[in-house]
Amino acid sequence: MEPNGVYLNTPNITLIVRIFVVVAIVEAAIMLAFSMAPTSVQLLLQQYPRTVIVLDIITLMLISSPIVYFWGIRPFVLAHSKTESLLIDSERRYGFLFAHLPQGVMVEDYSAVKKGVDQLLSEGIKDLETYLKNNPELLYELASKVRVVAANHALLELYGCDSLRELIAGEEDLPLWWNDDWLAFYASEIMSFTRNKKHKFEVSDTREDGSDFKTSVISIVPKGNEETWSKVLTLHEDITVRRQREQMILDNQSVLEKLVKERTAKLEAAFSATEQSEAFLAQCTEIAHLGYAIWDNDLDRDITVSKKLANIHGLTVEEYIDTVSSTERYLDFVVPDDRAKYLSYENMVFADFDDEVESVEYRIMRADGEIRYLHQRSQPIQVTSGQKNKEIVVIQDVTELKQAEINLKESLKALKKSETLRVQAANIANKARGDQERERKESAAQIIQASKL
Repeated sequence: MEPNGVYLNTPNITLIVRIFVVVAIVEAAIMLAFSMAPTSVQLLLQQYPRTVIVLDIITLMLISSPIVYFWGIRPFVLAHSKTESLLIDSERRYGFLFAHLPQGVMVEDYSAVKKGVDQLLSEGIKDLETYLKNNPELLYELASKVRVVAANHALLELYGCDSLRELIAGEEDLPLWWNDDWLAFYASEIMSFTRNKKHKFEVSDTREDGSDFKTSVISIVPKGNEETWSKVLTLHEDITVRRQREQMILDNQSVLEKLVKERTAKLEAAFSATEQSEAFLAQCTEIAHLGYAIWDNDLDRDITVSKKLANIHGLTVEEYIDTVSSTERYLDFVVPDDRAKYLSYENMVFADFDDEVESVEYRIMRADGEIRYLHQRSQPIQVTSGQKNKEIVVIQDVTELKQAEINLKESLKALKKSETLRVQAANIANKARGDQERERKESAAQIIQASKL
């Protein structure tokens, strides 16, 4: 393309218009000059009409030629020369890049293949790819018509060839490398070209020394060659190492997945055992009317709460976890008179975390206002890392026991009081009997004394 946007193979309309304008103006000037010539000259020109034509042509050429050259032809020639120079530089740069690209590049001529494809399409073949796969002899014939035009150094090194001639000889020896993979390659490639699309394919190939390798081939028909396929660019990349590494990754992934499955099975078994242990613990605590929870000292809250423990506090498990979010929040349940005793016990548990700490009894007030007596015992839990930042808390509602103790004390107190009254009554009775006996004796003595008199 020229700098002014006109293609080299397109007629320069500007040049033609300029020549026509110059010729028309000069011719009009000559005609005007002839009409203004003296009468004697006009009579002479009328006697010799051919002379007029010759003079007209000579004058037209002498006058218009310099104008046409400098105004029309010379700019076109300069632009044409400049464009040719740019094209030559472009070809040189293209040749340099083509030769020194790190990726293998080959230029091939598929024009004979295009003619065969057009013939098949004209015969009404619609699914061309399937048709070619079902007719491997025809596809083999089309592939044999491909001609290698050029190849860069990277491609020669990829195939282990010393020269382009050696590469071409290997490409033309189809029986040496033709197989089902290449059959599928050419069938899909031809189909892509008919749709004016880029074709990408991975296929196993063989070097000149007989060694196999995996290559990724990208082929494309450059613009301007869609109707003939006279130039096809193919890019070749050795992906053998990449595919080997990917296979290693897949193999390692399979091993890892197997290990994960085994580990998952063990964890599921352990989890199942834990669930069974927790269910057994929950059942035992329910029978013993005990509630339990697991307290995390780092989080300063319970991370596991049994249903019984929550019910003791008049709450569901969800309500208990939402309500008791810290030690301070739990103190809201403890009656004010017992809070100091409860905090003292918790401090002892935290300070003597490695030692067994005695239990504590305290009272709580539930949301409905009912007072409950609780007996609590905390025990540190040693996790796998060796840290003891968790403890299991076991709480028993001893309200009924406490009430029984109170009733027993009151009964004992009443019994003791009744015993005191019984003793007092006995003493009074004894005194009364003594008084009566004394009075009886005194009366008897008086009677005896009276009888003596």
